[in-house]
Amino acid sequence: MKWGCERAGTAALAVALALASAGGGCFRLGFPADASDASAPGCGDGARDPSSEACDGADLDGQTCASLGLGPGPLACRATCDFDVSGCSAPPVCGDGVRNGAEECDGADLGGLDCNGVTMGSGPLGCTSACTFDASGCVPMGCGNGYVDLGEACDGANLGGSDCESLGFLGGTLTCTPDCAFDDSQCFFMETLCGDALRSDWEECDLSDLGGETCTTLGFVGGTLSCYPYCLFDTSLCTLCGNGTADPGESCDATDFAGADCTTVGFSGGTLSCTSTCTFDTSSCL
Repeated sequence: MKWGCERAGTAALAVALALASAGGGCFRLGFPADASDASAPGCGDGARDPSSEACDGADLDGQTCASLGLGPGPLACRATCDFDVSGCSAPPVCGDGVRNGAEECDGADLGGLDCNGVTMGSGPLGCTSACTFDASGCVPMGCGNGYVDLGEACDGANLGGSDCESLGFLGGTLTCTPDCAFDDSQCFFMETLCGDALRSDWEECDLSDLGGETCTTLGFVGGTLSCYPYCLFDTSLCTLCGNGTADPGESCDATDFAGADCTTVGFSGGTLSCTSTCTFDTSSCL
């Protein structure tokens, strides 16, 4: 894509201003400089497209020569939907906070662009004192960069302004999965409030109200059932010890030693047994 003016010093800028006065395509304000480059859909329909057009026909977005820092005079719009500043009386000045002429940006005026529009990345786009883009804060797009990119619901602690309530829940804590999707498992909803110690239909439990459930009714052998603050069962203290199978976290269970004997646990022989808490009993090992 061709641009109206290349970045240059004062002499080149003066030439650019002269070209603009002669009707050239220099003052693009960040858009293509000739009709062959006008790729934005809708250019010429009289309605400015903020994503790709500085102006369109008589729609100048309220801008004037003065608002662009170019003094008095008639501001117009070219057929390529960029400003025609040939009628403005003053040259553009880098540092006036208004992007004009051959400037890519000016202060906080980035012309509506961001890192994605300049580097196809994410992050904060800045502007140098020479009115050119500062892309040093831009990072490659992708899950894990801390910015919510296209196709991501969130990224790390960056939830994009979303929370449980904005997703239709009554409350709770919204988090983000490692693959940049929302994790709403700690959100709660419906008419009742999680945490009022009264279990409702949608809650598994609510504080001490376990709805009559225990570890054993949930399929465990024993242990202590409790309730998470987001009204789901906490089975971390429930146990399968006693079901005859050495489950994860158990050394053994009844006669299931998971292949172990006295010799594998450091003895020369003897008989290995299992305690009621599913740990090895080596009292009969030699």
